Amino acid sequence: RQAGQAQQALAALDRAVATNANARGVQTARARILGEMNQLDDALTALQAAVAAGDSAPNVALVGLSLGQTAYRAANASKARADFERAIRLLEFSDKTN
Repeated sequence: RQAGQAQQALAALDRAVATNANARGVQTARARILGEMNQLDDALTALQAAVAAGDSAPNVALVGLSLGQTAYRAANASKARADFERAIRLLEFSDKTN
């Protein structure tokens, strides 16, 4: 995937999910892209779906940790309560999944 093509990549992954909802690695890839697009709530949902689809829990947890750390840095900059809560949800998910 080239820089700036997150939307196209997400659309391709959405088609893959529509074809096979349990395809391994697809939801984890979706979560990464959604995180890049700052759609963190959707990224968390994708991570939960990745675990349900049988993706490697340690790998999913690592992606959750990365997204959570990025969200925490953003929350630290914005000082917005909602941003901190979003970061905490991602970090808690990572901790529980690993």
